[in-house]
Amino acid sequence: MLGEHGDTIAEADRSAVMTLRGEALGLLTELRTVLRREINARPELPANLEKYLFGTLDALQELAAQRNAKPTPKETADPSDAAS
Repeated sequence: MLGEHGDTIAEADRSAVMTLRGEALGLLTELRTVLRREINARPELPANLEKYLFGTLDALQELAAQRNAKPTPKETADPSDAAS
């Protein structure tokens, strides 16, 4: 019963974290949209400002997408099969 209780708490925490993550990404997307408008409206701002501010976030999202991508059948093949 204690183990089940721990699983229930962990699942509730995970749900709250995923909700918070979604909200944070939504705010960052909104910030990015406003920033693009400002860059277009104000030529004195650097053209690469968006990349400068969001480059790390973009890189992290790309790594997460690669990690979560399903492997192709070739990637999951047994290396010993290639030697045969």
